[in-house]
Amino acid sequence: MSEPQTTIRETKMHWLKGKFPSVDTYPHINTDLLYENDASPFHITLAVAEVGATSHNGLIYDQELVDSIAKQLSEGAEGLRGHPSETEATGFPVADVFWIGHVQESGVLWAKGYIPPGERREDVRRRMATNSAVGTSIYGTATKTPVSEAGKKRSNRWYAKNFVLEQIDLLHGRKASLPVGRKYGAMITAEHRQEEIMPDNDITLADVPQHIREQIINEAALSTRVSELQAENTTLRAQVEEAISYKQIVAEIRATIGKDTDTVQIVQQYHTMATTLAETMGVPFTDITIRVSELHEQVAEARRTAFDAAVTEAISKRTAWPLITEGSKRQVEALRTGLRRSLSQALAGDLDTSKIEEALNKLWDDEYSVLAEGIVRSAGGPAAITPPRDSKTAPNADQMIEEARKSDLVPSPLQ
Repeated sequence: MSEPQTTIRETKMHWLKGKFPSVDTYPHINTDLLYENDASPFHITLAVAEVGATSHNGLIYDQELVDSIAKQLSEGAEGLRGHPSETEATGFPVADVFWIGHVQESGVLWAKGYIPPGERREDVRRRMATNSAVGTSIYGTATKTPVSEAGKKRSNRWYAKNFVLEQIDLLHGRKASLPVGRKYGAMITAEHRQEEIMPDNDITLADVPQHIREQIINEAALSTRVSELQAENTTLRAQVEEAISYKQIVAEIRATIGKDTDTVQIVQQYHTMATTLAETMGVPFTDITIRVSELHEQVAEARRTAFDAAVTEAISKRTAWPLITEGSKRQVEALRTGLRRSLSQALAGDLDTSKIEEALNKLWDDEYSVLAEGIVRSAGGPAAITPPRDSKTAPNADQMIEEARKSDLVPSPLQ
């Protein structure tokens, strides 16, 4: 008589982040046929079993079980998205994942799955992008062999002998049972099974195996410590960012005062000077920059005002001609406006008043003397332009003004 078989769905939850080993595709897989019409093949690598692990309902992953899973993976295994229902047990649904490679490293069995194009692939890709979780379910049958433990009538720990793998399915990460660890980017969870393997009598704390109790206590302590470390990490990140900003400031200070200078001493001296300056200005220490900026703007405005006044005075002296007609007055004002604009352009924002006379003389000789001559002749009336002069011998504006003054046609300018 054959031993009764137990149907098993052993589920685990995996975080789609961290480092994973490189898993080669089985050599017997026809990748050309598998990837036909798939321009960007998509794979997922998960730790599906670990030697020495024990699920919450007592299933022990020994080397024999892990080797059996690995061997049957290489013989061809696939999976669905979610568990098959009772009515699908004899059906032939379209597979959502094909397991095409595996590797064992340090007792951990990693399986490489190919997910065909479609919405299911896109869902897993988005979960990878958001560091979400995905569950796996090792579905198959085995002979349950309990572990004998001294002093106990019945043990919850057992081995799965003669395991027959039917498929490894993908599950929603949060629908996997209670997590017990995050090693290798996966969390081993309690198995989902089609039959309940529990004692008929009520369970008390004494009935819970010692290793399970220790596991629960350790998980609770670990969860608390993880929360503490996350809070500490947030604080440390903020401190590091602040330190980086200080490093940049210190580097700029050293570049200014010299790398061999006592930076602390210099900063203290500047602080003392700034404090004294704040007291003198009658403003808070933190408002010194604002007040200094205001004073700087006031000084700049005063310089601009003084410069404008000096320009006006220089142009007025150069064009201080007594005018007879309203038309000649308008001509002189237009000349002065143009001369002022040209002078500002020539000095290009330089507010040094000592440079005004030199720039004005150059502009007058290069551009404005001919205009001034016409205005002066017009202001002097017909006598100022009769008889006509040859252009080569015609006097300049200053000469014409002097001639007009001698003949009393134009009064002396106001000085």
